[in-house]
Amino acid sequence: MEPIIKDVKKIKLVPVEMEGAEKTYMAWLISDKDAPVTFAMRIFKVEPGGKIPLHSHWYCHEIFCLQGRGKVTVAGKEYIMEAWNAVYVPPEVPHSYENIGNEDWIFLCMIPLKKD
Repeated sequence: MEPIIKDVKKIKLVPVEMEGAEKTYMAWLISDKDAPVTFAMRIFKVEPGGKIPLHSHWYCHEIFCLQGRGKVTVAGKEYIMEAWNAVYVPPEVPHSYENIGNEDWIFLCMIPLKKD
């Protein structure tokens, strides 16, 4: 099998379709549509003032911040994320995201594709 190489600058980000999400866009970078992988890599762009509201689901998140400044709230506790910070969000725990900076907050988010 050949490697999968994508020019991320050419991938179109689409609005996050979640009730209460504002000024937030994402794209799937690598998923099971590309190869038989067990996790996916996504990229998010949250514009200044943008957010993803409090929610939870069965899967965890592994997030790596590339640019900007954001607030991640996990189980009621707030954490500030900046470039080169990483965070793990456990499954089934309420969490939210909010851009608290003056520039786009951009981060990678890896999630499992199947529930164990």
